[in-house]
Amino acid sequence: MQTPDQMSKAGELTRRELIRYGGLAALGLAAAPLLAACSPEGGSTTTSAAAGTTTGGGGELTGPLNVLAWDGYDNPAILEGFAEKYGVDINVKIHGGNSLGAATLEAERGNWDIINVDNDWIQRLATQELIQPLQRSDYPTLDEMWAPFQDFAPHKLDGTLYGVPTRFGINGIIYLPDKVDVSRVNDAEYLWDPSLAGQISMVDWLDLYIPLVALYGGNKNPGTVTGAELEEVTQRLIDLKPNVLALHGNLGDVGGDLAQGNAAVAWGASSSDLAIGLGVDGVPVELSIPDQGALLWTEGLGITSDTQHLETAKAYLQYMTSAEVMAEMAWNDQFKIEVANAKAVDFLTDDQIEALQLDKAQEWFDNPNILLSETPEDLEGWEAAWEAFKSA
Repeated sequence: MQTPDQMSKAGELTRRELIRYGGLAALGLAAAPLLAACSPEGGSTTTSAAAGTTTGGGGELTGPLNVLAWDGYDNPAILEGFAEKYGVDINVKIHGGNSLGAATLEAERGNWDIINVDNDWIQRLATQELIQPLQRSDYPTLDEMWAPFQDFAPHKLDGTLYGVPTRFGINGIIYLPDKVDVSRVNDAEYLWDPSLAGQISMVDWLDLYIPLVALYGGNKNPGTVTGAELEEVTQRLIDLKPNVLALHGNLGDVGGDLAQGNAAVAWGASSSDLAIGLGVDGVPVELSIPDQGALLWTEGLGITSDTQHLETAKAYLQYMTSAEVMAEMAWNDQFKIEVANAKAVDFLTDDQIEALQLDKAQEWFDNPNILLSETPEDLEGWEAAWEAFKSA
């Protein structure tokens, strides 16, 4: 796996708008609106327990702990487990997007203790001094991570650690075998074949498809796309329009297109976990990593600079990165998703490991054509290119 110093997805549009697809039951679910003031009202999930527990090192745990996160961090089993172990209330608010979470954190300084964002946003928040440095020795579970995540460059700024990894996945191509030419699905150029007219479902993420098209064209550093190359990428996207069934605002609708047989292909759209959810629900999909390459997304947890509950925040990061909790994150009623702690497999069944494709994780990391997403150097140009594609 490629791990340059600056790796991320950027832009106002995010990897997951509103929902993370975790099975057909998740279709149509939307993230809650942003919390104006952190409290159980307004959609927060809260556990109830008394504060004041102490850590093994003697530090007192105070609370409640207020967490801004992607979908899935409000899992009741995880929250109740933390409350039982540490005796502290936790409020989790689903922020609905990296930029929304960052804006809320900045606007409501002092109200939040933890933020969960995609890999590039850790460095951004560190630069803005919205999150604080971490001592790696406080997080021994990092030694249990898949090798690329044990010393993860995107979670550092100037060599200092600011985040711990939690979940990851692949953006490739999902397909229904009986509706495509299976012999061609490993060639990304197949997406442009006229036989797929009106058969491709996508999600409205400029920071995914622009670098994918650039990668397919041979650029191994697709975050650098600008100028004439960006014009070529834009035209390639416009050329794809006849094959696009829909450009959705959320992953549930993309999954629904495949589940209902309206589309033969879902391109990108958090492919690996979308494919897992569909497969568990009995939809006969397959995941292809094209010969030209695919993009890897990751996310992590950081502690805010203004937290009033530092010891509790540290305990939360330790807890959330443990193998047992990550196994619960990986496989629950809401989500089926890959996680960063390799030892999570010790708490999963063989069937769950296979369904999650964690048995393929090392193969993905070793594949030189699977790249971590990069921050665009020309975000304004990307935004204009994406609008040109959508309006064509």
